[in-house]
Amino acid sequence: MNIVSVGDTNTKKKRRKSPKTTKEMQVQIALGTLEMPDVLKALRSKKTSSEVIEILSGVIINDTIQSDRGENHWHNYRKHELLAKHPNTPASVLETIFHQKKFMENPENIDSASSHILSHPAFPVKLLREVLNKIVYDSQFHNTSHTAAYSSYLFRAIENPNIPEEFLRSFAKHRNIVVRAAVAEHLNTPPEVLEYLSTLITPYTR
Repeated sequence: MNIVSVGDTNTKKKRRKSPKTTKEMQVQIALGTLEMPDVLKALRSKKTSSEVIEILSGVIINDTIQSDRGENHWHNYRKHELLAKHPNTPASVLETIFHQKKFMENPENIDSASSHILSHPAFPVKLLREVLNKIVYDSQFHNTSHTAAYSSYLFRAIENPNIPEEFLRSFAKHRNIVVRAAVAEHLNTPPEVLEYLSTLITPYTR
């Protein structure tokens, strides 16, 4: 007759606790036990500090977070979108995403989630200017002017509160009425540009 000890029957798998401090999060990352729900929870909270965001960015960008089978695609999109949009995401992280995603190459290869970095207030103005110049002058971008990739690039860039005034003036003459409307809605669009937009024949209503 086999005898099972009381200790064996009562042993339960220790429940993994969600990290509550930066230190706990670092430990779970080091052990490879940080799970996707915890990451998404942290990214959804506006209270999450830039320090924690920077820590999380490493595992997000390198895709080293545990995720349930069948949920990878959605979670992958969502984590990149939340990282790119979080108000406390540091400029250094936004710049890393910019270079890793190769924003200055084929716009068709950029996912819409990561394109949110272009409208982030902390996105370096120097890089924003590079992207805008490419949109205006690069024929490769002109050839994709009717695609979702081009639209995503352009509208995200126009939404940036730090977009140089010269580009607002330039895009006010864009052939696409929706682009002109985006310029009209920007808080920094000069009065004379708004006056010019008001004289256009076709109004834009949302």
